[in-house]
Amino acid sequence: MSSDTTPTPTPTPPGQRAKPKPPMSRLMRLSLRAVDWATDATRRADGTLNRLALSVLDPRVPAFSSPCRGVASRDVVLHPPTRLRARLFYPSAAAGGKDERSPPPQPLPVIVFFHGGGFAFLSAASAAYDAACRRIARYASAAVLSVDYRRAPEHRCPAAYDDGIAALRYLDDPKNHGGGAGAAANFAAPSAAPGVDSPAFPPVLLAIGGYDPLQDWQRRYAEMLRGKGKDVRVFEYPNAIHAFYVFPAFDDGRDLMIRIAEFVAESAAGSGGSE
Repeated sequence: MSSDTTPTPTPTPPGQRAKPKPPMSRLMRLSLRAVDWATDATRRADGTLNRLALSVLDPRVPAFSSPCRGVASRDVVLHPPTRLRARLFYPSAAAGGKDERSPPPQPLPVIVFFHGGGFAFLSAASAAYDAACRRIARYASAAVLSVDYRRAPEHRCPAAYDDGIAALRYLDDPKNHGGGAGAAANFAAPSAAPGVDSPAFPPVLLAIGGYDPLQDWQRRYAEMLRGKGKDVRVFEYPNAIHAFYVFPAFDDGRDLMIRIAEFVAESAAGSGGSE
């Protein structure tokens, strides 16, 4: 959708020059316009979505138990009553050698990932987000749990948020560390997600693109956390669009992957190896 690709243009105030378009190749601009067209074409006038058309324009890519560029993946069920699923990505070394059933030599940090799409479009199995999670897992040497949360309009708010909490509870349950997803990647047990006012609230890495229409909200979020004494590290990418990390052609996307890897390594070291 438009908010996940190119920013929505806003009127230029009198006396001010219009901001130039973000730097990118012509092919990338055409690709983003194609995504916008597909999004608009599958949205009905009454606000519902044509899921059948979406399944054609956004086909689900399969998980691969065999490593692909050093990262394997598998789909897991997080909450049977709601049929909540997720895709788990893990570095191939975590499989303990050639036999993927053997446990890894040490627990992995785990990153919980929520794909974009305005809570209505795309999925954990969308090609762009599948590839992005593979890159994160590879760069950060971490397990990535991409939550396939329920989407609107079929599932009203707060269904997606409930699914996010269910994913964290799944990770916090010790029985899931040695079986299920843990059979492929034994991740370190996370603490239950604390509230913003909790002293246990973890450090935050926030990447802000200069062409992201949501950047003002992101900065307000950082200011709110800092006002509460939380550790927030902000990385500014002046030429970046919304969700730029999904596009490997952007140098800023590769830089962010490196920042994420450093951030995860520091967090794991600071917590004694658990995330």
